Amino acid sequence: MRDEKLLFGGGYFFLDFKKDASLYSENNITESSYYDPINFETLYFYGKSTMPLTADLKLVSEVRFSYIPKSDGLGENLFIMLVYNYKKHRSFKVDLRQVYQNKTVERYREAGRFWAYNISILYWMNF
Repeated sequence: MRDEKLLFGGGYFFLDFKKDASLYSENNITESSYYDPINFETLYFYGKSTMPLTADLKLVSEVRFSYIPKSDGLGENLFIMLVYNYKKHRSFKVDLRQVYQNKTVERYREAGRFWAYNISILYWMNF
């Protein structure tokens, strides 16, 4: 039953918004309403593991390291997902994500550290 998979890879990501995001202000703090960088690019490398725990349950984990040339920043990402396939094309997923960058980029300047945590519970249906 063990059908473990290990995958390594890399890639390039580019994001560019021509128009500035609208600004949002609250408590004397003004921020962009969404992330809107100019010529943002990232190079990344990752390792991903998929490990079946039972016939219907699997654990997926991924570690990703990235480099942001515009800020000379480094990033680390950790993704862990538990997938339960309860019918042929339907599953439930619990997805945990952690993102960290030591120097990030805003629209017109470099910025400091950035980190985020995300937990998602998903119902997944394939057609």
